[in-house]
Amino acid sequence: MRTPTKSQLAADLALWKGRAAAVKAEYDVLRSNKLRRTPQRESTGEGGIYTPSKRAHGTNIGRELERNYSSARGIIHQFRMNVVGPLGKLQVNSKDGAGAEAAAWFNGVWAKDCDFRDAQHWSTVCQNVVAAIMREGDMLAVFDDGLIEDSGKLLFWESDQVLPCSDELFKAKFPGAGNVQDGGIARDKWGRVLGYSCTGQRGLTCIDKAEDLTVWMAGNAIMPTNSVANARRPRDFTADPPTRAAASCISGPRSPPPCRRKPGPATHPGSRVESQSRAGSTTAG
Repeated sequence: MRTPTKSQLAADLALWKGRAAAVKAEYDVLRSNKLRRTPQRESTGEGGIYTPSKRAHGTNIGRELERNYSSARGIIHQFRMNVVGPLGKLQVNSKDGAGAEAAAWFNGVWAKDCDFRDAQHWSTVCQNVVAAIMREGDMLAVFDDGLIEDSGKLLFWESDQVLPCSDELFKAKFPGAGNVQDGGIARDKWGRVLGYSCTGQRGLTCIDKAEDLTVWMAGNAIMPTNSVANARRPRDFTADPPTRAAASCISGPRSPPPCRRKPGPATHPGSRVESQSRAGSTTAG
């Protein structure tokens, strides 16, 4: 093989320097080719991009990955252990010493039986919440403070159980000018969360029957989410003051996707967040 001359080496070096400068001058990720999809401008919020139908498919992919792929199951389990640990406990700090008494009651009494549907420890519940957010993007947690039996316990709904409802049901449950629904989350015209619509049915993309709809108001329910694309609450809504999403609410609500009903179980299920089986995988009860 012939050894390149100094002039050839200098020419190659200049060529690569020119290519490096061209890459630095713009975002390389925006260059389209046959191996990379063409980027598009987003003209709607996360609810319009990740529709209930796509969410149902994405949820299934995440669950099947955990059921059948040991590496994915191991990664999720590792996060459960690293974030919560085998026995997560609450620590309360206070100047008057009351924190120790509060923590003792919480960890010794309430945490041992905090699940409304099953007798699970608070640590296990927290582990399952972490796994659900990683696998599906979000979930809904409800605190029974005089809502059902005044038990002071927690209830959970999975990502594919939190859905938009029909226009008639939404107007009946969340009356008020400017209120809109965003993937099962009811918001006012400024984007503030009013409540959540959920169902015990499976396989739905929209709740169109009153008997299938359960509404939880924001004061009693919260939706922990992941800050990635499959999260139902994009970062736009966490900004302060009103954001791009709020501006779209002011200009007028968008029509929800048409209801498409598929057969599902008639009984109200437990949550994958609550119960565990099948080699560490969370599953519906």
